[in-house]
Amino acid sequence: QVESNYDLSGLEREDERMWFCHFAPVHTGWDKQTAADHGEHWDGIAWQLRHHKTDSYLRAIYGFAQNAIDADEDGVPDDSPQLPLDEKRLGSDAAKKDSDGDGLSDLDEVLSSTWVKALNLPVRSRVEVNYIRPKLNGKDSDGDGIEDGKDKYPIYPYSTQIKKGKVKIDGSMDEWKENPQIKFAAEGIELEVFSRWSDTNDAAGPEGLFYAGKIKGDFETIDIVLDLDADGFYCGNDNLKITIRSEKSNGPLLLDSIIHICGEDRWPFFDDERNYFGKEQLKFSSAIADSQQLFEFAVPKKQKIGLTLKKGEDIGLMIYINLSNGCSLSVFEPYSIFDSTLAE
Repeated sequence: QVESNYDLSGLEREDERMWFCHFAPVHTGWDKQTAADHGEHWDGIAWQLRHHKTDSYLRAIYGFAQNAIDADEDGVPDDSPQLPLDEKRLGSDAAKKDSDGDGLSDLDEVLSSTWVKALNLPVRSRVEVNYIRPKLNGKDSDGDGIEDGKDKYPIYPYSTQIKKGKVKIDGSMDEWKENPQIKFAAEGIELEVFSRWSDTNDAAGPEGLFYAGKIKGDFETIDIVLDLDADGFYCGNDNLKITIRSEKSNGPLLLDSIIHICGEDRWPFFDDERNYFGKEQLKFSSAIADSQQLFEFAVPKKQKIGLTLKKGEDIGLMIYINLSNGCSLSVFEPYSIFDSTLAE
């Protein structure tokens, strides 16, 4: 619908209109760079709506513009019931651009969250997930001890570092004694995610990027998407999608691991021929313990898929938990990727 409006508007330059929503880098027959640092198809639509020029949407042939009072000119209207957000309902100060003085403006705090409560496939079966909302009158929205203005993710109380350390992929969680990097709970699902990395092969364990998970509750599959160059799902040949199926008897099963290709001279596609990465290259193990399903896996160092295993390398992460009723839970807010850095 957005694209149709702009097609009829007469706007032709890419910096004046919204991009066509089938995202791809430049290739034969497609001379527009419409890929950016976002996740999958629905994520990209949200990304473009939030990052395009402020006035470009208003120039579409349909719709109308309406004035709203914004005393401090911070981009958040003072009191406008016709809009979903305003300073009055947010409890912020209409006379200050940064109501709580935490170094992050009121508008940037609003934009740190998508304000989406649910990611659902069947429209009639909404799944409510209480993601953390930014607090415009609180210096630390997620309570992680870092003021919002200094916090890369003000609404995620998760570490953005993947610590260096050895792990053996054997189904045992004994080596994962530290606190999980990520904790998520919704719809009867409880998930803890751990991460590490190593750049050496020795008796203590292999080199690789390591993840482990403990999950409790009824689910069908988990999709873990790694953006190994942290540049977006439609950029490069570095987007690895790993699908794990629930198995309460012996532990979760690895269904697939496949690369999403966006760096060849054609439309983006999944590497069904496994020229870049095959399921057998992912070291995977699982187990059952205390009513929890456990899994761990290692992605080996491989330049062809963008994993160099060097300190300072950024890794993007998306996790979707798919339920039996057809709904999906996004561990992070829908439309966003969570980036972590390989650290000591």
